[in-house]
Amino acid sequence: MLRPSLPQANNSAYTLTKADSLFPEQTPIIPGTNLSTMMPGRLLRARPTVLHKATMEVKDGSNQTIATYTYDSQGQRLTKTTGGSTITYHYGNGSVLYETKSGDADNILHALYINSPGGEPLAVSMNYNITNPGSNAWYYYHYNVHGDVVAVTSADGSIMV
Repeated sequence: MLRPSLPQANNSAYTLTKADSLFPEQTPIIPGTNLSTMMPGRLLRARPTVLHKATMEVKDGSNQTIATYTYDSQGQRLTKTTGGSTITYHYGNGSVLYETKSGDADNILHALYINSPGGEPLAVSMNYNITNPGSNAWYYYHYNVHGDVVAVTSADGSIMV
């Protein structure tokens, strides 16, 4: 009977899905090489760290890091760093509740989410001002019967995405 072999935590290759979730690939990185996952125009290389966290670097064709992501052992994104700025994701019951961004004022949340009981985002407010909540704009998620996001609209119904 054949059994799939699982990659070791310190020797695994990772790839990002369309939803930016982190999943192990079937092929481990070969020790002593620079083997990376290739995406159109970008190289991805994971450097798993202690406590079952994973760090993902996205590099351009010149091998320059353009983004760094960290994930917990459940595959949830903890941070995203681009251009010297870091967004930190804060979770509750497995769903992102809000995001903070380095350099933002203490009274500003980079994003604040309203989630359904099942954890799907229903609405988001970007650059949410905690001290003046009435001044914040909200955007609403629209789903099809399969649960896919098909649109994001503003309060007046304008389609944003």
